[in-house]
Amino acid sequence: MALRPLDVLRSPAYLLASFPLGVAYFAFVVGAASAGVSLLVFVVGVFVLAGGVAVARRLAVADARLAARLYDTPVPDLASPCVDGGLLATARAELLCPDSYRATGYLLTRFAVGVAGFAAVVTWLATAAALLATPLVYDRPDVSVGVAGAWTVDTLPMALGAACVGLAVAVAGAVAVAAAGRAAAVASVRLLAPAR
Repeated sequence: MALRPLDVLRSPAYLLASFPLGVAYFAFVVGAASAGVSLLVFVVGVFVLAGGVAVARRLAVADARLAARLYDTPVPDLASPCVDGGLLATARAELLCPDSYRATGYLLTRFAVGVAGFAAVVTWLATAAALLATPLVYDRPDVSVGVAGAWTVDTLPMALGAACVGLAVAVAGAVAVAAAGRAAAVASVRLLAPAR
């Protein structure tokens, strides 16, 4: 899996966007499952669950298609179950379709990827920015730069050293985030690929 120069720009955007999308997917899956299970007593729950897995399959394919387009990877496709029959037969086919559950699992993993990706990108950017800005703020009396109790930046050479560390963090973080974003996109395509 080779990194490309544009991955440095794509990956932070992909990982940051994964957070709200992952939260929305998680809320949808949990909401559909809880509504469907609680309504099973009235038989309506079967149709709610079937509709939930059908929508989950379409959401997963659309999400993976965006990642595939962003990183130029193969586009996954999940087959819809073929049904000749009424509403109950369609609901049964949806609930027995393995691709529906793979898609539901995919949406739940997108939540985990979104949380981890968001945390990684924000931590990387905040740390690099803070260290790079050290020479601008180290001598201000209302700002304390350093690690409490361990070391304090109070001279220009120390501030420039912190800025150099910030530059290294920025570059290393860019490479790590680019690799993480591409790996997450490729893994999503593989997760939805048909079982062989």
